[in-house]
Amino acid sequence: MVGSARLVPDRLVEISVRDDTGRHVGYGSGWVLDTDLIVTAAHLLVPEGTAGRPAAAGALVVEVRQGMHAAHLPWHPCEIIWNGLAPPPVLLDARPAERLRWGTEADVGPAFPLDAALLVVTGSGWVPPERGSNPRLGLAEADITEFQIFGFPSFNYEERYAHNPFQGGGRLRPANLARSQLMTLYVTEEDCPALGADWGGISGAAVLVDQRRALVGVVLQSDVGSRTKLTVLSVEALQGDDGCCRRLAEHTGGFSEPQNRRRVLAEVRAQLERAESLRGYVPRIALLRRLFPAVAEEAEFARLPAECLLPLLVDLCAGRPTGMSDLVAAYEEAYPADRAVAAALHFRVDELEALRQIGPEGWVQLRAVLARLYESDLNENPVSALYARATRSLSEGMPAHCDGLWKAFVNLAGSNMPSQGLPPAVHFLELVASAVGGATAKEIQAHSRSWALRLETARLGPAPRTETGWPPLTVPPLTVPPLTAAAGAPRRAGYPEQVDTLRSSLARIPVQPASSAKLLVELEPDPGNDPDDWAVSFYFHCRPLPGTWLRLPLPHTERSIRLVDLLGRVDLARERLKRDYGVPGERIDVEYVLPLDLIDHPDTLIRRGALPEFGMSFPLIVHSRDRMRHPPWCRTWRERWRPLSGQPEAGRLLQLVRALSEDGREFNGDEPVAGLVLAHKPSSTEGRRDVTKALRHGVPLVMWRHDERAQPDFSLLFTRIMSEGGLDVPEYGRDDGRGGGAASPWSVGWHHRVVIIYDTPDGLPELIYGAAS
Repeated sequence: MVGSARLVPDRLVEISVRDDTGRHVGYGSGWVLDTDLIVTAAHLLVPEGTAGRPAAAGALVVEVRQGMHAAHLPWHPCEIIWNGLAPPPVLLDARPAERLRWGTEADVGPAFPLDAALLVVTGSGWVPPERGSNPRLGLAEADITEFQIFGFPSFNYEERYAHNPFQGGGRLRPANLARSQLMTLYVTEEDCPALGADWGGISGAAVLVDQRRALVGVVLQSDVGSRTKLTVLSVEALQGDDGCCRRLAEHTGGFSEPQNRRRVLAEVRAQLERAESLRGYVPRIALLRRLFPAVAEEAEFARLPAECLLPLLVDLCAGRPTGMSDLVAAYEEAYPADRAVAAALHFRVDELEALRQIGPEGWVQLRAVLARLYESDLNENPVSALYARATRSLSEGMPAHCDGLWKAFVNLAGSNMPSQGLPPAVHFLELVASAVGGATAKEIQAHSRSWALRLETARLGPAPRTETGWPPLTVPPLTVPPLTAAAGAPRRAGYPEQVDTLRSSLARIPVQPASSAKLLVELEPDPGNDPDDWAVSFYFHCRPLPGTWLRLPLPHTERSIRLVDLLGRVDLARERLKRDYGVPGERIDVEYVLPLDLIDHPDTLIRRGALPEFGMSFPLIVHSRDRMRHPPWCRTWRERWRPLSGQPEAGRLLQLVRALSEDGREFNGDEPVAGLVLAHKPSSTEGRRDVTKALRHGVPLVMWRHDERAQPDFSLLFTRIMSEGGLDVPEYGRDDGRGGGAASPWSVGWHHRVVIIYDTPDGLPELIYGAAS
């Protein structure tokens, strides 16, 4: 009899079982119930030497291959999601203190365990059966009817084609043995082997009626004394098992964790197949050899077709803890110019990690919500700004491949959990909800709270089990504070509480786009003592966003610079603020925190090539790093600043026409000096000495002309800065005619060229001045 591969049902699969050493320990048949859900016999998963108990899921490698495919093609990995031979452990009444052990027939369950199992295919190359052809379970009528069996028995084995698919048949009498979970079927003699022992491999085969539209049983074993007799487990027995029904419900429809994981892996495989760099056999086997040289050698020896190499590679990587990241790294190393494919692979790796973190239900629902939102739905808030705010700017910004809300979220979900505060991904969801508003916001907030509850449950450990055996849906309040470093330390707020706190703050001040920002550039001597190198740090604060100053992260290798590179680094920092926070470029004020060696800004920087002679934004605001870092100077500054804060009339402006005295007696008197105009620029010997004395005596405001042609009204400028607490540089000179007159002459040309040192606790980040606040 001659068959045809195209006529083999696409739901027929052969099953291979190996232990963790690669030794073949089982072989059988199975049938696909829905997309990637397979039913088979459970004893296939009970290798020899396990005393009749199923091996742990992680100790077995279970793979399947569709019967219509050639025998030399790769197998698809599977996961065991239910095993009828593995009932949950029970506590025996006779000895309540005894540890959990396997129950017996008298302890729990039916007269014998169900010899059936459910598998889910997780391989990236799996092609699901035709949609809409799922078999129904069980018989609808009691009439005698014809049945068919599909499997891979050993008598159908050929050296060239391995186990060939088998199709046999007979007549089914449904009423026979109706009270038993087992049925006895007799296969037509012309379809049977010569001996009953030759049925090996038929275990797990499907018994079908009504032209394969109904599954009525799973073959368990043959009768050695009869070549036509088979023992079959009825489908009704499976439908009567709570565990089996629960797993069927969870995985029918394809939304469980392994099924979603398989879809993502299939996208990885499809992305690699579409890559121009991997067209053909040679580049594919080369990529496989980079990660799995021994497997590549076997594939070449077996002459595995090119179309099978990438599914094999993806499945092997998915089986390793860091395999997918290794795959992306290997591709980037082999094809550094192909950034589009690398970005797509990074995104899929993020999706896999997010699936592991938040579970299948939240993953599926959040993807549906976030994928339908566009940046235009965020009320002018860039996704990058929400990302940076969620990470508290501790990362180097949103990766280039995160060009949407879902991509940004899954990237954050896979980031490291902070030791304090909410995970960035939860924070991100709350920010998105605040920006979107409406019913969508409530939906996102529900997922955010659900995930926070999941994280809190994991942090507190397993909760007490309920009657159903599952943890309660709510976390009970802590009655005993967790262990802390010191007795009496406050209890750490749980994740749900932190979500509530953040939600309340966002209700008071919703997410809104940044309209302006202040960027602080701090220079300090290079730790390596190279006189030509300086260490640069950036701090910023966006307005009107609430919150403290943030540090702009820089790779360690980019912190040490030459002064000629400073302007370029400042421009990059400005670009980061524009890109990540959406701040208009013309609304970014740049100020400098400089040591005394560079305090003559910009003269020294211009002379050393760090800044251009023209095109500078004047007045230039400078802060003294020495004052912030030198405790005696900082203490004196704090004491002088306290009575002056917000009271310009409490201090006076001292305009020098000559150098200060050696003892600094000019700073004495009933009315403290709050501001000083230098007679000489700090680049001169006299100016350097005077600015040092001013800083040592705690004068908060020091000014000088960058160009002698600048003749501003320093008294008016002093009053304005002290009363307003600062100076809006872009508006300097434009708003001086608000009384109805024209702008002041100082607003034009050289009148702008003034440099100001102005240090206040409100104007500098706590990261710099520390205890000075």
